[in-house]
Amino acid sequence: MYLTFQNLASASEIKSPKDLYKMIITTFDSVILTTHKSKFVQFVILFLCGLDHDKYSHDHHLDIEVELHSSEQATLSREFAAKLIDLVLDSFRPSINRQSAACYLASFVSRSKSVCAGTACEAVAAILRFAEAYMDTYHTAALARNAERAASTDFGSGNQTSKVVVHSLFYTVCQAAFYIMCFRGRECIEYYEQAVAYYATLDETHDDEQILLYTEPSLIEIGSKRWTRLVSHHLHPLKYCLESVRGEFLLLSDKFDLIDETVLNRLIIEDRKMASGTNKAASNSARKPASIQTAAILEKRRINGGVGGLGRGSNPLDSFFPFDPYLLRRSYTFVDPYYRHWNGGDATHDDDDNNDESDVEQTCSVHDDEISVSDDSSSDESEQSHGDREDDESDDESIHKEHSLVEANECTPMSLTSTTCSVLGDDSENEITAEDMAVPKDTWMAELKRARALSVEDC
Repeated sequence: MYLTFQNLASASEIKSPKDLYKMIITTFDSVILTTHKSKFVQFVILFLCGLDHDKYSHDHHLDIEVELHSSEQATLSREFAAKLIDLVLDSFRPSINRQSAACYLASFVSRSKSVCAGTACEAVAAILRFAEAYMDTYHTAALARNAERAASTDFGSGNQTSKVVVHSLFYTVCQAAFYIMCFRGRECIEYYEQAVAYYATLDETHDDEQILLYTEPSLIEIGSKRWTRLVSHHLHPLKYCLESVRGEFLLLSDKFDLIDETVLNRLIIEDRKMASGTNKAASNSARKPASIQTAAILEKRRINGGVGGLGRGSNPLDSFFPFDPYLLRRSYTFVDPYYRHWNGGDATHDDDDNNDESDVEQTCSVHDDEISVSDDSSSDESEQSHGDREDDESDDESIHKEHSLVEANECTPMSLTSTTCSVLGDDSENEITAEDMAVPKDTWMAELKRARALSVEDC
């Protein structure tokens, strides 16, 4: 990968990034997209999109406000995001390929710095339109059950496991929208509100050739009505999401009123019941001393869940986000300038959070100190938890000196660090009782924030 990036960087001085992109994109369609859990080669596209954005921004010296909105939207990243949306919506493609495209779309829009807020808004709005069309098709629970019965001959009995399989495309696409909002929610909401205000003041007789600073609001509509309808549907898309995505989206919804309060309260209670009794164990595990890890060990942890946005919670869809943190040390320098790390609070952070989570910050400070312990104490702890870690100590020390991809103060993973109970059990187990209703909403929201803040490991 190092040689690949080096050759692309040299070639970009002769050919434009768009020309190089056209050479690679056919391979993406036929090989990369269809490769199960591809780890590194897809970052070539993120790198080219970053180069193209830099080149375009340098070549166009326009008014600063026009440059901010029009030049960014003209970059290669916008073209790649549009291609992924087309793949998701292409009904002639296999469902597994469409799900893979949805994962690529969510991860790329969330992680690439070259993707502007307008493009992120359009991506989320396009996903919501697909989800709404799907909900119109299965507008009653009876229709969904009939589809499950029809598929029972292929997937076994028509239980909830087959429900995930039958509607896997819908669940994956919904999770993509939730995932983007977790990373870019504040930007998207602010951009949409600014677009609405801009078009409200725009003269109806404006020239058609006039440069518009914002996308038309109808194309980027991400209002609360759409989110409330989505999460209220009988297919329960949030229930089958990756646990960390579900928890983070609930925090975002509470902060920006994305979901009707009554519906949000019910969702919070359901989330608390599904994660019941696990946060304490997760908090204890988060306080264990941690040492600098090799790429191989980080990859093992990624598979198990817990590296950079994938989280440790339940994963009913076997989700994979292809632009999760890049773990190759030498070639990492090519990716880092164009990569957005998870910062655990960009979408929901405000000044009040500092007061609400003072005890969490103190815990995180202790955890940061534990990360910087000596090699001897780290080795002792490793011997207790990983019997085969002794051979990696020399590699860990060299990585720590040369180039660390896991700096404690850099960022936090999008993870609630909890291993929830299975969400595929009987619905009756999760029925909301009067006792559940008696627990204040703020109690669980604070617990979600605390669990997120305790997970200072990898980004």
